[in-house]
Amino acid sequence: MKMTKNSIPLLFILFFTTSLAAQTFGFRSGMNMSKMLFKSSTTVLSKDDNLYFGFQFGPTVDVPVEGRFSIETGLLASSKGYRRTLRVSGFAEIVDKVKFNIYYLDIPFNGKFSHSFGKIKLFGFSGAYLGVGLFGRKTSYNNFTEERIKSDIQLGSEKGKHDLKRLDYGLNFGLGTGIKNLEFGFNYALGLANLSVFPENGKIKHRVAHIFVAWRFRNKSKKEEN
Repeated sequence: MKMTKNSIPLLFILFFTTSLAAQTFGFRSGMNMSKMLFKSSTTVLSKDDNLYFGFQFGPTVDVPVEGRFSIETGLLASSKGYRRTLRVSGFAEIVDKVKFNIYYLDIPFNGKFSHSFGKIKLFGFSGAYLGVGLFGRKTSYNNFTEERIKSDIQLGSEKGKHDLKRLDYGLNFGLGTGIKNLEFGFNYALGLANLSVFPENGKIKHRVAHIFVAWRFRNKSKKEEN
């Protein structure tokens, strides 16, 4: 909890310090389609997991660098996780369904290249992201007992007390198109942080695909210059 209190103000400071020099503000919203990689020293344990559908939204800032190049950042609320179904066949089929979701504040730092073809703009970007986990929830359901159990996911680094580490980071890759102030795009986030509190036993990492729509609020001074 102490980590969350210290990290959230830092995220806001980083975001708004960058914003002061920006010329284009925006708001982005979309859908996350995520899984989590579970891997032991020799085996991937999450091959049959299903996508978890979540959200991502928040303010963004596009800072011009030179020509068609810019730096894009933001402060995004994001939900990530996975869904797993376990089946045991016998006298009766027993099905355990598990849904695992964690809520983050993410800051992306992407280099962006844009090119216009008349009124249509195409762009591509790549970079990194830093995320701080706020809280999480695990839901499980068993069709035999008809029991649904909900429990909190404990975030932190203490073995035996926490389920996953709080800090996440990784790489971003994406592309999109836009008309005037409206943009549509796709982003893939490759998690690099090992979230396991027992790293000697294996790896746990996020894998997230994101479809988004964004609205850009043009800077008044920039409009007057044009």
